[in-house]
Amino acid sequence: SHSLFLLENGEVWGCGANNFGQLGLGSSKAVAKDVLSISRISFSGDRTLIRDIACGYDFSLFCTTAGRLYACGHPEYGVMGQGTDGQFIKDGGKGPAVQFSCEHTPALIDRFVTKDHHNKVTATRTGAQVKIRAVAAGKNHCVCLEEWEPNTSTSTNNSADTAEDPLNRVFSWGW
Repeated sequence: SHSLFLLENGEVWGCGANNFGQLGLGSSKAVAKDVLSISRISFSGDRTLIRDIACGYDFSLFCTTAGRLYACGHPEYGVMGQGTDGQFIKDGGKGPAVQFSCEHTPALIDRFVTKDHHNKVTATRTGAQVKIRAVAAGKNHCVCLEEWEPNTSTSTNNSADTAEDPLNRVFSWGW
């Protein structure tokens, strides 16, 4: 129920539902509602240029020209890429209830994990070690593509060692 617009100059604008901070406009009560006019989304330093964007069900992803990845909105199913689903228990007077800690401003995704086919973690990299070039989002999942550079150190034949090329990765998370 929200839309993002990426301008040629790297600015991002958005409108629509913002009840979980999915537009990244801030945490005040005034912005935690539907935004009826297109509004500019600011990032830390306000000079961040965006190269790709994606809207999930109630979250958003932003990929910078420097290869950094940001997310904002509802964290359910781990879609914020922070290693948590954001759930906490709070007693609201009618008994304990599950609530979520939403991100109302774009938060840096700063950890990328590689796993083997047994779901065992084989490597963990910081955002500074990974340069993302594209993002995509479904209802409750995310995919990003790492910047690709040809690996001149591998042979040109189609041997099995090129399947492990560390410069051509896709990361996914969420449901």
